[in-house]
Amino acid sequence: MDNTLGIPKEIKKDEGRISLTPKSVKNFTGIAKILIEEDAGLISGYTNLDYREAGGVIVESKKDLYERSDIICKVKEPLEEDLHYLKESHLIFGYLHLSSSFELTKKLMDIGLTGVAMELIWDNNHYPLLTPMSEIAGDIAFSNGFNFLEKEDASETKVVVVGCGVVGEAAVRGAISKGCSVTAIDLDENKLKNLRIKYKENESRVEFVSTKGEMLAKFIKNADIVIGAVLVPGEKPPIVITNNHISMMRSGSVIVDVAIDQGGCVEDISPTTHSNPFIEREGVKVSAIANLPGSVPRKASIEISNEIEKYLPFFLNDNWINDIPNNHTYQNSLQVYKGMLLSRPVSESLGIALSTLI
Repeated sequence: MDNTLGIPKEIKKDEGRISLTPKSVKNFTGIAKILIEEDAGLISGYTNLDYREAGGVIVESKKDLYERSDIICKVKEPLEEDLHYLKESHLIFGYLHLSSSFELTKKLMDIGLTGVAMELIWDNNHYPLLTPMSEIAGDIAFSNGFNFLEKEDASETKVVVVGCGVVGEAAVRGAISKGCSVTAIDLDENKLKNLRIKYKENESRVEFVSTKGEMLAKFIKNADIVIGAVLVPGEKPPIVITNNHISMMRSGSVIVDVAIDQGGCVEDISPTTHSNPFIEREGVKVSAIANLPGSVPRKASIEISNEIEKYLPFFLNDNWINDIPNNHTYQNSLQVYKGMLLSRPVSESLGIALSTLI
């Protein structure tokens, strides 16, 4: 049990998740020593006593936690206070979303540490740590959008979802269940075909369309709610909802950009928060909350923790770096190694030189 895992308290605004629940901490017994920052689990409903009884060690100071830990396991990307305590010997494991931040990427490289983006772990043809958060985010995106719209009759509400991945489908599902009229747009014909079959019984209220350009503009113009769910894991998403689109929309309509973690798919977007969820642009409410699942911290923490429990142990093996080049599950999740940028998508998005392990 040579490795020590540090679980810091999340400091991003309105973020209540924690990376490991007491149940998972208990399951790491004999594998690693786990330090938990004092009160890190309170918003998710877990007390310091819960963690002590599970075998964790409560640490009062963030500084002490970072100094004593080999691996920092957290939910959101490190902010300034976290960066102050990170050091060259650390491996940080969390949702990093580096393609959207030149400053953070350069800082991690300058520190010389190793960064693993858990959202890019790939197994059984999906991203096991990204998928559950995407489902939650899509559901909340529609729910928020409908609440911001302040419209009583859902049957008269037109919802356009741009991007039909996990997030988009969750938003579609939520809109259908509410009784809205839904147009789901994606350029992948096979994906649309499968969704048409899956939602055949709802075909009177939902249509799946492959379009861009003027037809996309027409759908957006007539929408009450537009959900931007164009996400490319590990990459900066394309801008699909432009300033021109926004200028065409009715006053009081709503846009929710769920791709903001990776930089956003709405032109000139600025991140918003749960406390201040939207800004108004030309009378349109635009929301871009970077941690949507943070609003359901208990549920989201359990989902995250159950998956971390399966995949983090790989990095507790002293020889993991020798195994990673041919390991399809983990190779793309290793973004930075000892200060070297290894991710081609991040390199191309940010213009930072790419390194290789060989």
